[in-house]
Amino acid sequence: MRTGNKTIRIGTIFILSSLMLACGGGVSEEEAYQIPGSDWNELLDNEVGYLYVAGVRDDWSFNRVVTPPSTGLMIPYFDAVSSSDGNVQLVYYNHEGEYLTEDGRDEALYNLKHLEWVPSDHIGIEGEAVHVGTQDPTIITYNHTDRISLSQGGDDKLYLAYRGGIEKACNGGKVLADAMFNVFDGIDWTEYQGAVGYVERSAGPLLDGHAGASSDIAIDTLGNVHLIYQFSYEGCDATNFAYPDLFYAKKEPNQFLNDGRSDAEIEEQVSGNGYLDGNNFQNNTGSITDIIIDNNDSPVIFYYAQAAIGEKGLYVAFKQDDVWVQEPINTQCSVRDVAASINDQGDMFVAYVADACENGGDTRFSLRYAKKLQFKDDGTQVGDIIITDPVWEDSAIEEGVYVGGTGRHLDMTIDTNNRPALVYYELQAYQGSAKRDLKLATFSDDWQVSRLLLAEEGDIGQYNKVWLGDNEKLHVATYSQSQKSIYILIQD
Repeated sequence: MRTGNKTIRIGTIFILSSLMLACGGGVSEEEAYQIPGSDWNELLDNEVGYLYVAGVRDDWSFNRVVTPPSTGLMIPYFDAVSSSDGNVQLVYYNHEGEYLTEDGRDEALYNLKHLEWVPSDHIGIEGEAVHVGTQDPTIITYNHTDRISLSQGGDDKLYLAYRGGIEKACNGGKVLADAMFNVFDGIDWTEYQGAVGYVERSAGPLLDGHAGASSDIAIDTLGNVHLIYQFSYEGCDATNFAYPDLFYAKKEPNQFLNDGRSDAEIEEQVSGNGYLDGNNFQNNTGSITDIIIDNNDSPVIFYYAQAAIGEKGLYVAFKQDDVWVQEPINTQCSVRDVAASINDQGDMFVAYVADACENGGDTRFSLRYAKKLQFKDDGTQVGDIIITDPVWEDSAIEEGVYVGGTGRHLDMTIDTNNRPALVYYELQAYQGSAKRDLKLATFSDDWQVSRLLLAEEGDIGQYNKVWLGDNEKLHVATYSQSQKSIYILIQD
């Protein structure tokens, strides 16, 4: 391969003429190959050398599953899960035009749409508009495009979380300000209220709190809903709007429609401000979050928090004796995105984008990960069981690159080896050279990371979801800004 005036050889012979783009057509030597590494000029110490084809990888099928109308898919917030029949369930925002408000303003109107896609019917047909199954029914219509979160129960019911409900005041206008969730039973979608943003205090409750932003939802084996969301204590017109909280609510199926608990009992603070106990601690949290359910059906929440006094960090929160406990994972870095997962052994993993770190070195623009293994060979053994105290081990996947995107450009799942697999969008190198690379990272038995380029320079990868299909192949749903479309890549 040539980089500038240099020719670099890797110890395996590749037949250049046999390599083709995924969508057809040959490529020149200089177009086809680059060498992976922290700055793309050298291999990493723990990385096996590989070469790749420009464009979309030809060993992954490439399918366009959402074809936008003439107005286009204007916002890339979507989510996807794979149901037990192998079909892919997608929920996404679609712009439906404008409407006139009561005070004479034009506002954009968005539908949340549901599409079921059958991979076996369409593998390898690039660019085809596929509409099957539920035929894109509209779940609900809103005047915003805040983050959504889709999950699935063991009975294949779909659970969707979003900001909706009742409008509340915001800087002279009104915004939807409740945490809502919607359940699909295979035939109909039914909306329920998750939380209203209630704050109880001695002088009387505050009723103008804003809840529901940056919602995430997870379902346990009993069909209970675990919902996290960002909460602003006094809505948009208060200092707290700059220092919101991270809240949690649990709903059992018999509480979906008629919950006998008070709002104060339903809504639990995981992280945030200390106004209620009088210490006036201000903390900005709740916008960068993820939630998983552990093997005991208990919620585990990962989040970034930054205090007004300068403290910051990536934390994990879980319950002990029904009380939320916060545990730091990294207190050196500012964090832009986070994605977590758990395997059958109870090992937990979290990947995150570090915008800047304080521990020196080339740690600005980095993709990092941490793992907490339940059992690790540290030399202590009782019978056949290895004993160790699980701790978070923090490391890096990519250094010296800017990992960018909108919302969930980073996502994680568990692969067939019970190891994490994550996709991310690499926007530019540390030196400023432009990149638009969709990449997949996996781990070997000795926890060395291998990085695979799925697509480059094709405007693909700005918003991503990864999962393991029932065929034990990795699936990646991704968004193209130029095409305003959602694609699915499937491992061959």
